[in-house]
Amino acid sequence: MLADLDDTGRKRALADLHTTLRPHGTPDGMLFPSATWLITATRP
Repeated sequence: MLADLDDTGRKRALADLHTTLRPHGTPDGMLFPSATWLITATRP
């Protein structure tokens, strides 16, 4: 993704990424609120 950007665009994209990630950093890693559904089925 970054390869197609000029230097200014690349710097802006990385700054925006850091801004997005910073509040989610914890000692255990990056934690984002999320939900997951795990569905299994068997054929009768």
